[in-house]
Amino acid sequence: MASHSSLSTLLCYLVVTVSCAKKPTTPNIVLFLVDDLGYGDLGCYGNEMMETPNIDRLASEGLKFTRMYSQSACTPSRAALLTGRYPIRSGMLKGWMLPFHVLASPAQTGGLPENEYTLAEMLKENGYATGILGKWHLGFGSGGKYLPTKHGFDYFYGIPMTHIEICGPSAGGNRLWRSFISRYVYFTYKLWTGLFVGGLIFWVFSFIGSRALICLLLVVFLFALAGYYILSEFTIVGARESCILMRNDDIIKQPYKAENMTLKLTQEALHYVEKHRENPFFLLISYLTLHSPVFASRYFEGRSGIGRYGDALMELDWSVGQVLQQLKKQGLEENTMIIFLSDNGPSIMGLDGVPTAREVSGSTGVVENSAGELVRLRGGKVGVFEGGVRIPGIIRWDGVIPANTESRALVSLNDIFPTVADILNVTFTDRIIDGKSLLPLLRNPTEISKHHEYLLVYCTTKSPPAMIVGEYKIHYIKPFRDAVCTGDVLQTPIVYDLTDDPGEQYPLPAEETQAVRNQAREILARVQKTLPESVWSEFDSLILPWLFPYANSPFCRLESDVEDDFEDLQFPKVVAKD
Repeated sequence: MASHSSLSTLLCYLVVTVSCAKKPTTPNIVLFLVDDLGYGDLGCYGNEMMETPNIDRLASEGLKFTRMYSQSACTPSRAALLTGRYPIRSGMLKGWMLPFHVLASPAQTGGLPENEYTLAEMLKENGYATGILGKWHLGFGSGGKYLPTKHGFDYFYGIPMTHIEICGPSAGGNRLWRSFISRYVYFTYKLWTGLFVGGLIFWVFSFIGSRALICLLLVVFLFALAGYYILSEFTIVGARESCILMRNDDIIKQPYKAENMTLKLTQEALHYVEKHRENPFFLLISYLTLHSPVFASRYFEGRSGIGRYGDALMELDWSVGQVLQQLKKQGLEENTMIIFLSDNGPSIMGLDGVPTAREVSGSTGVVENSAGELVRLRGGKVGVFEGGVRIPGIIRWDGVIPANTESRALVSLNDIFPTVADILNVTFTDRIIDGKSLLPLLRNPTEISKHHEYLLVYCTTKSPPAMIVGEYKIHYIKPFRDAVCTGDVLQTPIVYDLTDDPGEQYPLPAEETQAVRNQAREILARVQKTLPESVWSEFDSLILPWLFPYANSPFCRLESDVEDDFEDLQFPKVVAKD
């Protein structure tokens, strides 16, 4: 009996041990989202000028995607990532009224609509702690109604909008007037059209009423319009007060010091992981780097030897390494799914069409065509050529994803949301999800036939300027420049074979592409039926200067007199200055 009892005890112990060793169904999720990182910036994607050992290690220990796609600019991409839906469904695209391809100001009344269900909300409802560090860029709204804390995030430390020139290390004192004049002259043609119509109406009514009164009203209107633009410039990119750093719904620094932001986000990430190590958590680290103006802290400045962009890239890789080291230290490495993405391609061109200097610009990268030749991707951020929308994408999940694997499947930022939903066994019947779960691919990276048939690249609330169908890329416009997504509509769309011509230099003859163009037309018709008749752009919401958030009112500034302390961070000896 004793022997039988001992055997039973041993079997029970083995059963318990095996049960404890079984991989949990609710992994922690750490999502690194880099701003404007190019496809060719990382060592694992072919960068021979820079080493990115920590990010490269992620790729070698997990799955690297070679056909991961985004939208062409920050706000639409972030909306797609968090909702799993094309940004046209949430109104997060450029409309007809304003020139911006992203949300431009915290004084704007628009943002990610409250009825959009986000990745953070889904995870929070399933027992996860949810945090976002860094750039939000999906709206502020009256009273902060569009901030991350209103979209499922328990904790927010970062900037509500985007990183802009006035917040950078080399911001000039004449930025306000230079920017004001350029916007006033170049970006307001529609409002001037409205002014002309208004003047015409005034002129007609002047025959009925007092001409003196009408002229007075017209002068008042002109002064009000000019005043509005001056105030709006202050609330977009014109003044240092636009550099807002927040913790949850409170402004803690105005303006912030851009050079230290990667250090701050790293520090916050380490604390967050340690604080939530006992329970499932979702942490989105949304870096400000490598968005222009490119910055690096004093610990990395000048260390890459190839300019400020290289310094910032080196600091980014170090930051990723610090977070990975913390996960290992807290015993969370095996139960954490790590996702590494960029929001779009690199910024290679300014608004004026002048190419960005190489030392502060990323690389669109090179890929191998069917003939084995290395071909550079065309275009960049805000454009719909491959350089603007093909991005690095890496996922590591120990025990699920085979190490050192690569996938050519057609995938996108839309797919992260449904992948997590699949892991949590969550389904949706009240909304269209455009993404597809990556879970089958994560388990079998060589399987590509069952993923996306097509992907759409949007720019405005009009029809998409480009789409990908299998190995083909169809362009519906002829852009004014490679790094813009608007242009003349083509009567016959241009088609490129991305297998033979990933650089999009040699359009296929129209007579050879009739079948794929017909297929694309049918796809667009299907998608169009799922959209409302009138698509509203949140970007066309008003910019109301009096909604602009200020700390320490009426002084409208909040700066710490104490220098930031980063003594708890570990800097490589070859990097740290004496």
